[in-house]
Amino acid sequence: MSLPLGPASAHTYLLSSDPSDSATVGAVPEQVTLEFTEQVELEFASVTVSVSGGPAYGALTEAAGKSLVVRIPPGAAAGQPESGPALWKIAYRVTAGDGHPVNEAFSFTVTQGSGSGSAAGAREPVVAPGNDVDAEMWASDARPRQTPQGVLLGLGLLTAAAVLIAVPVLRRQARKGSQ
Repeated sequence: MSLPLGPASAHTYLLSSDPSDSATVGAVPEQVTLEFTEQVELEFASVTVSVSGGPAYGALTEAAGKSLVVRIPPGAAAGQPESGPALWKIAYRVTAGDGHPVNEAFSFTVTQGSGSGSAAGAREPVVAPGNDVDAEMWASDARPRQTPQGVLLGLGLLTAAAVLIAVPVLRRQARKGSQ
């Protein structure tokens, strides 16, 4: 018997965002808010922002309970065309308390050109959460952490293999010693 898989079995998942998935907004937002079903670990969160298939910019985030607040990088905002709509993609990787990573993305459309959004023009410094003023960085210079996929699985398999090899060897040595 198989059970249907839905959000309840997927550990944490995105409940809502502002702007929401597939929304159309009139100006480049200064930030995007992601709300999850449970608190996510900021230390392991990474978010990228891209406009109309352009480069993905790492974005600084802040945690607020079950939400992540993502500052729009100036480089991404500059990708908004002067006229006409652009599709914005927010890709994220988060890890909740259960340790399971979630990789997802959503998109929204901005209809107004880059000259009209407040995030598009100014290049204001932001301070990474938990760091002092000397650790100031530009949001467009932040890059998401690259976590090697499968490292823990590989280490677990190596450990299991070592145990499977070591146990028979130790048993043989114990038998030889008792003879």
